[in-house]
Amino acid sequence: MPVADGSRASGLPRGDGSKRRRSKKKRPAPERNLLLEASDVHVRYRIRASRPVEQALRARRLPDSGRDTHAVRGVTLQVREGDCIGIIGSNGAGKSSLLRAIAGLEPLASGQLLAVARPRLLGIGAALKPAWTGWETIDVGLIAMGVSRERRPHIAQEIAAFTELGPSLELPVATYSRGMGSRLLFGISTAVPARILLIDESLGGADGRFKARAEARVQAMLKSSEGIVIVSHSMSTIRQLATEVVWLEQGRVTLRGEPDSVTAAYTAANA
Repeated sequence: MPVADGSRASGLPRGDGSKRRRSKKKRPAPERNLLLEASDVHVRYRIRASRPVEQALRARRLPDSGRDTHAVRGVTLQVREGDCIGIIGSNGAGKSSLLRAIAGLEPLASGQLLAVARPRLLGIGAALKPAWTGWETIDVGLIAMGVSRERRPHIAQEIAAFTELGPSLELPVATYSRGMGSRLLFGISTAVPARILLIDESLGGADGRFKARAEARVQAMLKSSEGIVIVSHSMSTIRQLATEVVWLEQGRVTLRGEPDSVTAAYTAANA
């Protein structure tokens, strides 16, 4: 009589009769919260001639000699919790214009910006009011960042200690050197934590000792912020800090992706 194949009857595989192991499906990682989204952002502004030239043209009824600049052309990016987006590109590529637009300091010609909190621009691009003293500038800056009346005096003293401007804080900022102005603006912009941090690496005019202290403070803010966008000409800085890199040229995205590959492509193109 033929013998029934017990392995088939029982649904077991042929061979050693061991049970088939079920492969466990990997659960997808939970999606991180979206902090900032820039969609098809365009920034345009007009570069005007000097005031004497404008007055001369107006007197002769000649057309305005200013020109329109399309600084940012259709840039889209997202920042999620834990992201550090590096922005690279040559001078005039639109990096600073994009950062200022995200910070709300530059109007959009078109596109959309959405954020869960107001992004904080860390850098020296903000304008100083010449007639204000250093103390007045600090106070207005802290008010703009939403610091309460009760906390402002304590934080103002911390800014004074960090900047080491001393008696100069009693003077109008019109009397400050470029380096002093850099210290003041940097000290204010880094005085309190920010959920979304925008970093312009420029610290033009600051001395070496202050730059070292400023870099240490930036590192501390990187740890306390939820999402970061950094503009830098230093490829080593970008590779060290960024989780994704966006390469801009003439206001457009040339390449985006993993830091090592994008910075390598940028370096090769500019060799």
